[in-house]
Amino acid sequence: MIIHGKVYDATSYMNKHPGGSDLLVKGRVEDATEVFDHSKHSDKAKEILKALPVGTLAIPPDAATDQR
Repeated sequence: MIIHGKVYDATSYMNKHPGGSDLLVKGRVEDATEVFDHSKHSDKAKEILKALPVGTLAIPPDAATDQR
């Protein structure tokens, strides 16, 4: 999932997520920043997220100027 431009692998946390794994599955195919920010996550949740990063999202140069 993508939150604030960082890519996270939440697979190991899916069965522990208080809102259920369905929310994490839904967030895996789109940017989940807005949902994450509006869900009022606790400091503990933010600490858990820090342990799950796999990289930073890179946007190809031509995608940034795509005017579809």
